[in-house]
Amino acid sequence: MATLKKLMCAAMMMLFTVGMSMSLQAQDAEKIKDPAQRAKMQTTELTSQLGLSDDQAAKVGEINQRYAERVNNIAASDADREAKGQQLKTLQSQKSAEFKQVLNDDQYNKYEKMVQDRHEKMKGHQKSDGQ
Repeated sequence: MATLKKLMCAAMMMLFTVGMSMSLQAQDAEKIKDPAQRAKMQTTELTSQLGLSDDQAAKVGEINQRYAERVNNIAASDADREAKGQQLKTLQSQKSAEFKQVLNDDQYNKYEKMVQDRHEKMKGHQKSDGQ
């Protein structure tokens, strides 16, 4: 059960709080279990961090909503931890590809840097947790 909790936390951090600053808003996003609320918070943060236009923010919001629901479905599945991790990686790649269609080059590069930074931070947390 602790493994499932760790996986759920890692999934939310990796896929939906990717690149968010360590502000209280980003920390709150990790705790939100409702996909619609989580997607809205992520969209607000990305809009701020990347300087999205209203049109871009609407499209990013739709993407975040779809992927938030998919992550919840994976987390609730009976698949083992490794399978879930692989499914989450695939989702992240798909989400990034959709973002690439919405963001300009500069915004997408910033987004990718945010993803990479969040991933490195997650690795550090996992090591400190004894994994």
